[in-house]
Amino acid sequence: MNQFSSSELAMETRTVLVVDDDQGFRDNLKDILEEHGYRILSAGTCTEALKVAVESRPMAALLDIKLPDGPGTSLLGNLRLVHKDCICAMMTAFADLNTALAALEQGAFQYLQKPVRPAELLNMLERIFDTIRLKREKIRAEERLRQSENMLRSLLDAYPSAALLVDPSGHILAANRQVANVLGKTPSEVEGLNTAILAPEEIQANRKLKGMEAIHSRAPVRFEEAVNGRILETIINPVTDAQNRVTCMAVFSQDVTQIKLAEKERQRLEQNLSHAQRLEAIGTLAGGVAHDFNNLLQAIMGYTEMLIMERTSGDPDYAKLRKVETAAQRARELTQQLLTFGRKTESRPRPMDLNREVRQVENLLRRTIPKMIDIELKLKKGLWVVEADPAQVEQILMNLAINARDAMPEQGRLTIETDNVTLDESFCRMFPDCAAGNYVLLRVTDTGRGMDSETIEHIFEPFFTTKEVGKGTGLGLATVYGIVRKHKGIVTCESRPGRGATFLVYLPAANSWAGDLEIAVENAPPPRGSELILIVDDEKTILDVIEMVLEKHGYQVVKAVNGESAVELYEKSRESISLVLLDLIMPGMGGKRCLRELLRRDPQLKVVVASGYAGDDPPETFLEIGAKHFVKKPYDLRNLLEVIREVLDEKRDGKGVKC
Repeated sequence: MNQFSSSELAMETRTVLVVDDDQGFRDNLKDILEEHGYRILSAGTCTEALKVAVESRPMAALLDIKLPDGPGTSLLGNLRLVHKDCICAMMTAFADLNTALAALEQGAFQYLQKPVRPAELLNMLERIFDTIRLKREKIRAEERLRQSENMLRSLLDAYPSAALLVDPSGHILAANRQVANVLGKTPSEVEGLNTAILAPEEIQANRKLKGMEAIHSRAPVRFEEAVNGRILETIINPVTDAQNRVTCMAVFSQDVTQIKLAEKERQRLEQNLSHAQRLEAIGTLAGGVAHDFNNLLQAIMGYTEMLIMERTSGDPDYAKLRKVETAAQRARELTQQLLTFGRKTESRPRPMDLNREVRQVENLLRRTIPKMIDIELKLKKGLWVVEADPAQVEQILMNLAINARDAMPEQGRLTIETDNVTLDESFCRMFPDCAAGNYVLLRVTDTGRGMDSETIEHIFEPFFTTKEVGKGTGLGLATVYGIVRKHKGIVTCESRPGRGATFLVYLPAANSWAGDLEIAVENAPPPRGSELILIVDDEKTILDVIEMVLEKHGYQVVKAVNGESAVELYEKSRESISLVLLDLIMPGMGGKRCLRELLRRDPQLKVVVASGYAGDDPPETFLEIGAKHFVKKPYDLRNLLEVIREVLDEKRDGKGVKC
């Protein structure tokens, strides 16, 4: 077995095999990766790649899905046969979710969408080589463990923790000092005594049976036994003479309690690691799907908002358009949940009516929860408003409802209640970072199996689950806890076995009313202007929608479909362009580099950056570079108009950076 010291790992060049039939693409990746210290091997076909893998033994490989002589998924399997330690990631320009999932199931580390973003690629390679390092450290640790065990055996043979020689009738022929000390005697005083004095009768009976087994098999017998709350590992090794007769038995016994506890902990950590790696891969895919879905939603929301702006509340189509707008907004919130799962996006709290959210979730629950489970709502009239993220509140409700459903496999009742409560100092003192005052209470009760107190102590821990293997991630209630704490709230559980369970969620009450806020926003006319605005987006539909909206509100518009043409357009019309609306996720140079190029030409240029999926960079990154504002896609057109007007009205040297 190969051994790797820390110094060898530090000095070893990180080798990556790039397999793609596009020579230019391979050369581009080579330039990027060599600049960051990687050694690049290159291949254009499956056959060539296998040859390189056998000869050069790369540590990692980036495989294109479509290759001239076969699919990348087949190459993935063959690479694992000829070089099982090579970690592979897949690349393709085709958004084929099924192919991506198939590659992940075959052992691919991750799935990258072309065009590959350098930051995402470098981040993935860092994680790949971190994985390689951990695997090698595990190999070294296992080898050290084996060496320690061998050394320990040798030491036990000479100076064992407890060792004695016993004749076939059970009398002690010799014992080391540790055995003698336990008995309060000297080693010589122990000789001739029966082993029955060493342990209780039931334990000695088991040892006698194991001794007979060793005598008959002429082979060592190893077994474990519990003595006074400790786990002892005992070895009985028969000693034979020239005629193969058993003359005595060498008995070695050691306390392995800590080893067993460590083994259980190792298994638990390995299971958690497996969960986390699978969720990370799925989260990356979910984020990509959400990004594409946002672009589709933009057209729906954009044209719907334009139609609403052209109508009054008395128009016969006004209410219908509002319903379309509401549905699109719910879809936008769904994409935010996908992004939250994949990239931990920030919450977007706003004043909201919890009763309204419960009623909306009820409609979904009635379609997803078995009909033998009754759903009952007890909603408080005049409920206080809470400042919360609607998508995350919906996630709280769904997770608690699903947990209740799983606790009632046959039938039962799910009750969702709301109420206004005031918590005093003595109650809040039990929960960190929670202040006394007015709270809105969400109470979710089921009539299921219930839980004992020990289970309740762990239910909010990540990966803790009472369900069968494969039927739960152990993240549902942990997610509820995280969201509630993020909103400076409290979540508790009350339950007893056979008596169901009640989850109580306390969210701080807000000072404003959501209905008043919505009316004020709806009645405010969108701001107008006359400046020239450069829109940069690779989606033609989005360009057309934003162009129509801006022109309708008095602005002049020029458009660019990528970063390169945006820089070129600005060079030609820099004196006329007052503001740039820049999408971040584009092919070519991409939004981040385009932002830098524009600001390099004019550090005072007003740029509003936009994205529904910012990848590895948080919004603050672009504001620190010099953007004036960050807006999320799909756009809320009224909000977009307000942001554009606000940024345009700032002084030329104003900071004005916002998210």
